[in-house]
Amino acid sequence: MPFQSNALKPTTTMKNKKFSQFGSTNEERAHRAHRALVAYIGDDRPDESHLSDLLCDLQHYAGRAGLNFEAELDRGTSCYADERREELESPEAIYREAIDRIRTEPPDDVTDLKDRLQRCILIAQEAFEMVERLSHDEHSQQERK
Repeated sequence: MPFQSNALKPTTTMKNKKFSQFGSTNEERAHRAHRALVAYIGDDRPDESHLSDLLCDLQHYAGRAGLNFEAELDRGTSCYADERREELESPEAIYREAIDRIRTEPPDDVTDLKDRLQRCILIAQEAFEMVERLSHDEHSQQERK
């Protein structure tokens, strides 16, 4: 039997409110999760046991609400993997890695240094173009509204 608490049912505004991940970074996602966990436990320093308590209680809720907790956990895990992969493969991450490598690993010779710097320049150009595309797409979406 589905969970029937009116206190936990989404209101019309909650249902209609679009929760967009566009523009969210993994840092922002982690911060939102931290705020949710802090609110749940009533302490600003959660630990692993608090996380497992929240997951356990969410599983109780899902069972009573007629939701498939395991399927949603699998979907969340898959989404997390995709978001981490995007973060690690982003031009910004690759650029940071290239710069860090220049700082920590001395180049073999001048040619090696030039090659590394050229790679950084190309990555920076790709990042700039990506930001320009995102900005253009966002502007186009606002014009359609």
